[in-house]
Amino acid sequence: MSTALEHLKAKSKSRETAERKKQERLRAALVLCLDHLTRHGYINTAQKLQEESGISGSKYEVADNIDLSTVLMEFEEYYKIKFARNPKFFRKRNNESRTQMRARQARQNREDARRKRENSSLPPVPTRKSSGRFAGMPDYAAHAGVSVPKYPGRASSTRDVTYEDVASE
Repeated sequence: MSTALEHLKAKSKSRETAERKKQERLRAALVLCLDHLTRHGYINTAQKLQEESGISGSKYEVADNIDLSTVLMEFEEYYKIKFARNPKFFRKRNNESRTQMRARQARQNREDARRKRENSSLPPVPTRKSSGRFAGMPDYAAHAGVSVPKYPGRASSTRDVTYEDVASE
């Protein structure tokens, strides 16, 4: 009983710690934004952000060795090292809705997959014929001289398949 209680306390404490870290990150981002806006002359916007966020510029100030452009620059260097390309911080907005964008992307993915299949040097994957056998695959039972019903499981079919029947299809 006591271990379960300790486990619940530890879980609750870790949840509180995670929530506190999240709030600190949000506050740090807002303070960096406020500093950036005031440095670049957007005083009215900075005041409005202070009012809406409840974070006062007089209560917090940015540390001496950091600002928003430094954070972006350091992230860009990290991203280049990790992924060997520049990060995209923004993209051009178009007038498509998210649903339309997803549909267009799905269409594009299907077209890419089709083109890839057509340009592939591998043979196509066998598909089932209406008889239940695979098209393009040899009938090993016929090669072995074994007679297999053409439509197994159907009472109306009494005709057996021969190698010639399969080869003619």
